[in-house]
Amino acid sequence: MSIFKKEVLSKDQLKVLPIIRKFKRSFYLAGGTAIALYAGHRKSVDFDLFTNRTLDKKYLDNRLKQLGIKYKLAYQTKQEWTIFIKNVKVTFYNFPENIKPDKDFENIIKIPSLLDLAAMKAFTIGERAKWKDYVDLYFIIKDFFPIKKIINNAYSIFQDRFNEKLFREQLTYFDDINFSEPIEYLVSEPDNETIKNFLINAALH
Repeated sequence: MSIFKKEVLSKDQLKVLPIIRKFKRSFYLAGGTAIALYAGHRKSVDFDLFTNRTLDKKYLDNRLKQLGIKYKLAYQTKQEWTIFIKNVKVTFYNFPENIKPDKDFENIIKIPSLLDLAAMKAFTIGERAKWKDYVDLYFIIKDFFPIKKIINNAYSIFQDRFNEKLFREQLTYFDDINFSEPIEYLVSEPDNETIKNFLINAALH
């Protein structure tokens, strides 16, 4: 029986999975969708694909054209290439960290352990304050790992580039969070104040 909860994926995402599989050799799945596949707490809306190699956007474009895949470019930088395929947002990231994606999702794409995904979330949460990231950490800390274990793993992966004090502070500050993306829960829905109070308590202990 699979450890992954495929029901978190939308119908459109399921249609895109065969395309995602074409990038299995060079990329792994991380971010909120990967966390949702483990936790089953909310519906996913996109795919975040990571590589520790240089992001070759020309190669990605040519590969999609070879496959006959039409896409719409949404955003690009040196380290990020975001497109829409069949109404699904797919982002390719350069993430030059020593992440070992050791779980295989239905022979489609590799996924890191949930503990590594939690550490990645802890490391990057300050870059974009989206409420769904806080929701993901709420369920991870509540149901899977104590915050100290996540912090220790973040230090193991990112070493002195991870700042525990800053991470704990981010879990107690909500004024600049983007709440614009709706969250469709697949479990009993916690209210926002419950999530905030839980994260504050976790951060202070």
